[in-house]
Amino acid sequence: MKTFFLFIYRLIQIKIKRHKKTNAQRIGSIQRMSLEKVAESIKQSVPVYQNLKTEEVAAKAAFPVQTPDAFERNFDTSNALGLTYAHARKILALDGEQPHTHGYFRQARLWVSDGTAGRKRVWIQSEEEQVAEAFSLFEVLLPMLPKGRVRIACFVPSISELLTPFNNRYVETLAFTWGGPNESLKLLLRASNPTILIASPAVLRALATEVIQGRLILSTSRIFSTTEVLTEEEREWLSRQFGVVIQNIYWANEGFLGHSCSFGTLHLNEDLFLVEHDYLEADHKRFFPVITSLSRKTQPLLRYKLDDILIERRMACACGSRHLAIEQVEGRWSDVFYLRSEVVDDWVPVFPDTLRKVITSGSTAIQQYQIRQISPNEIELHLNVPQGMFGQVSWAVGEALKRLFGQLGVRLPLLYFHILEKAEEQELRFRNVRQMTPMADFEARTEISIDPLFAPDKPPAEAVQNPAMRVLRILRPATHNEELTGTGG
Repeated sequence: MKTFFLFIYRLIQIKIKRHKKTNAQRIGSIQRMSLEKVAESIKQSVPVYQNLKTEEVAAKAAFPVQTPDAFERNFDTSNALGLTYAHARKILALDGEQPHTHGYFRQARLWVSDGTAGRKRVWIQSEEEQVAEAFSLFEVLLPMLPKGRVRIACFVPSISELLTPFNNRYVETLAFTWGGPNESLKLLLRASNPTILIASPAVLRALATEVIQGRLILSTSRIFSTTEVLTEEEREWLSRQFGVVIQNIYWANEGFLGHSCSFGTLHLNEDLFLVEHDYLEADHKRFFPVITSLSRKTQPLLRYKLDDILIERRMACACGSRHLAIEQVEGRWSDVFYLRSEVVDDWVPVFPDTLRKVITSGSTAIQQYQIRQISPNEIELHLNVPQGMFGQVSWAVGEALKRLFGQLGVRLPLLYFHILEKAEEQELRFRNVRQMTPMADFEARTEISIDPLFAPDKPPAEAVQNPAMRVLRILRPATHNEELTGTGG
């Protein structure tokens, strides 16, 4: 009962506050919350900042950009609980046969995430911080106060664990574990009759295929894609299959980073984070976000550099929001391929979205693919296409890639084509883009200076020395023919 009244009270507070303040006023208040003020608020409680003098707190140079690995190395001195990394691992039983997904220390919640490359990382949040983050998410999921019972089917453990403590007579979050579209899962979905669905693009695509085949009926009024890159083609295809516009939640263990507006534009949550731009290119379009959390005090994030590559939207969004608009989340830093320039002895970056557009333009028969740079001058592609079309499709994709490389002025690499195996198809359903490249060089560069840290004319050393680890995997929506023949799942 207490949880129910807290839920309604906080939700009403949010709605009233939202209507009282204009968007410009909200942004203005965030701009006044400077890095200096954030640092002052945690200076006494977090060991790594306790010895900073007043004049140092006011200097941006006192807070070097942190990479994920550096953040993990400084775990012991970067939290306000006096918790060591070794103790945290023990609480979560990470060295045991059955590690825990979460645990508790002094009323704070600990949880572990695998991260992009399968590296386990430990995160901490106080109860107050969890409540604040949950209601920031509820504000997006429930734009209006619920008139009837709302059921949220969530396939993202970190989100469902955040929301389930607030289950009440009006809102219930149901946690689902993805293991493929099996009968048990479909029965549970039918029985729960969710109002809202939250899942990755890969899971949404598999569910949409079941809907197309008539094996699953869903009457959800809102669907949110999260955790992986959602391409515009996927968004449009999924929206058609489900009959609702797919919305986007930019979610990570670092927090609730952004969400799409009513016009479909992704906006960063600048009322929750200060966002700095670490641009990759001279045209100031692609950038790494360097974030400072305005709410996390137990394990503060100050100038924490995400390895996501965002493309900034140049035009103002019609929704009127002054929160930074993003054209798209292109992928991760480790998704970028590097090829030798034809003219000079230099490296040219080839971004994942560029590769995706060129490969998918080669043929509409491509359902899924995997592209791997196996050496500085060799690339292999695994295509999921009907056996009889493999030769024709691989030739078309090869020609499209040759044209791209010619336009970029790089030496033409050797291209190897293979049929995508069934086992690999299953793995692709779990992850839209997956990279295995270690972060060592990325981290080394970011610790040298707080100036722009990415040099596009120089590839990461690890990428050249061990390019076999560089893999880009993407799902493509089913075509009309796939819908008829049932080959899209």
